[in-house]
Amino acid sequence: MALENPASSLQVFLDGYVPQDADLRCFYALNQDGPVDDVIFVPFPGFGNFNPNGSVLSQGNSNGAPDLNVPKVDIFAPKPTLNQYREYKFSVDQLPPFKSFRIKVIGSSTNQATVPMIRNFRAISLA
Repeated sequence: MALENPASSLQVFLDGYVPQDADLRCFYALNQDGPVDDVIFVPFPGFGNFNPNGSVLSQGNSNGAPDLNVPKVDIFAPKPTLNQYREYKFSVDQLPPFKSFRIKVIGSSTNQATVPMIRNFRAISLA
């Protein structure tokens, strides 16, 4: 589905349970309606890659990390409780105008028994 009006900013919000040995990264693609195997995803800028005014320091340093450094959960829970989920926000502004977008979230872990989990995923495009 295409947006009715072109947008120039993206925001992604999600609640994540991310243990110490795990990681969560987020990527976006704009105006790419082909098969998902052909889509080129770009990482969100990540914390530490923003000027004080909110603009991105270097596109080359974008790593898909959230806007703020969110502390990881230090207790392993096979079935996490609601208070063990933390809010993550990924955002990027001043994009070329787009009418469609795709979001990719990658969770990784060095321990196959402790994996990141997400809930309450929201993606918002802004003009």
